[in-house]
Amino acid sequence: MSARDPNQRPGPWGERRPNGEDADDAPLMADDYPDDVYVVSEETKRSLTRPALALAVPMVLAFAWMTFTTGSMTGWAVSGPRLAAGEYHTVLLHMFAHGGVIHIVFNLMALAVIGPRVMERLGPLSPRTFAGFMALFFGTGLAGMALWLASNPASEIPMLG
Repeated sequence: MSARDPNQRPGPWGERRPNGEDADDAPLMADDYPDDVYVVSEETKRSLTRPALALAVPMVLAFAWMTFTTGSMTGWAVSGPRLAAGEYHTVLLHMFAHGGVIHIVFNLMALAVIGPRVMERLGPLSPRTFAGFMALFFGTGLAGMALWLASNPASEIPMLG
């Protein structure tokens, strides 16, 4: 333990933190805060997940429909030759296409974890923040497609999801 400077103000918990350490001996950690410092209501939690659900529901429905009707979602995949052949619908549809159950499960898990964090940054749920979330989703999907097409312009293997 170090000697405390008498001119230095004590930390928010006085000379010692709730975990028992001297206030000036250890870095401030998340566990040092009381449990009620950051309380989020259930309504706020639900509003943070709504944009992710707005994307997840059509993805799951499309996956189920395409899997049971055609056997796969490769018809929605994008590639240079497909675009050259005029299949421009794949530019947007590839973002909702998935190669299998594991692919869609992992994408939905990532959306469930990252989506609410993005909404926290965008602000309370409103038409503007919802539009921002969707713009970010579609913008990153289009950027990923552009990067993939730039690195694989003539590939017959299409990209999806």
